[in-house]
Amino acid sequence: MDKPKESYEIPSAPERPEEFAPGLDKELQEMADALTEFKTKLTKNGSAMNGKKNSFE
Repeated sequence: MDKPKESYEIPSAPERPEEFAPGLDKELQEMADALTEFKTKLTKNGSAMNGKKNSFE
């Protein structure tokens, strides 16, 4: 297959880490950690339903 008669170089744009950075900001990370800690304590102290079985089992 022949190359097109005209071609243009496609410049690559620099990454924009401020928009798509992985991870959470400090405040949201603290909230997520607090939720994880709460859920861990809840399951260590018994089920969330205090030992009761689910009614749909």
